[in-house]
Amino acid sequence: MGKGDGKGREGEGCFIAGVGCGTMWLIIACSLLGTSFDVLKPTEVGIRYNDPGNRMLYDQGIYKNGRHCLSPGHSFEKFTTQLKFVDFMGKRRQACWTKDKQTVNVELGVYYQIDPKGVIKLYKKYGGNYLTVWKAMIKQAIKQSTKYFDTTSFFEERHKILMNITAAIVSQLGDEQVKNVSCIMGNVQIPYAFESAVTTKVVTQQSELTELISRNYTLVLADTTLVNADAEKRVKIIQANAAAKASIIQAEANTQAEELKEQAYADSYAYIRDALNFTDTQLMKYIWAQSLRDQSNTAKLVVGFDGSSIKTST
Repeated sequence: MGKGDGKGREGEGCFIAGVGCGTMWLIIACSLLGTSFDVLKPTEVGIRYNDPGNRMLYDQGIYKNGRHCLSPGHSFEKFTTQLKFVDFMGKRRQACWTKDKQTVNVELGVYYQIDPKGVIKLYKKYGGNYLTVWKAMIKQAIKQSTKYFDTTSFFEERHKILMNITAAIVSQLGDEQVKNVSCIMGNVQIPYAFESAVTTKVVTQQSELTELISRNYTLVLADTTLVNADAEKRVKIIQANAAAKASIIQAEANTQAEELKEQAYADSYAYIRDALNFTDTQLMKYIWAQSLRDQSNTAKLVVGFDGSSIKTST
């Protein structure tokens, strides 16, 4: 009995030990299997990283989104493919140089997107510090591009300056596996002394413009007065000429009327002489009698002769 009990206990102990080892190995295997998976979001790409060996597996290429089964201890160095924003707003605004030796604080924002095809080159070049390097390059591009504009251009030609800054940043990041670069410009702060000088200049220009407008207005009034005087003179001359012509026309009309009247008298007397077969003496007597009949008792009659015409007046 004693020997059999001993062997039974010994077999039971081996079984328990075997089960424990199997369970431990199963736990270890599950743990390793769990660490062999890594996930890339739809907006991410990745490079495989061997953590135990502390090295990047560039030869494995670029992984796209999805759940990937890797070797135990392997993971991804992840890169987002979304549009990213470098913030130079508020307290991060950039101190820029200007053509007229002023320092202008400008709020800027830079959008960019990492080229998924170039992440291996990017990581080989900078490791994980590429964004720090890019910020320094962007700041340099901004300062180099604004020095060609004077301070007032930041208010009068904002779009032109922004386009110039964008072009400089695109050129600076041309070999950095970056695409879709764009910029926005916010507030612009200028030194107080310069602002006062600009304000004084603007006020002076406005005063000069107001004075010029006033002088032009005075000249216009003077020209208007001169034009009016000339017009009045011309009107008077025209009126005088018209009156003179009217008098001449009236005098001519009166003369013609008198001539017609005399001619009518002459024609009527000639008709009477021919109709009655008067001699010149008889006709004169007839005219004389007619004239006496038409005059009042107190009238003085003067008779004159002009050829065959007789003129009378009282």
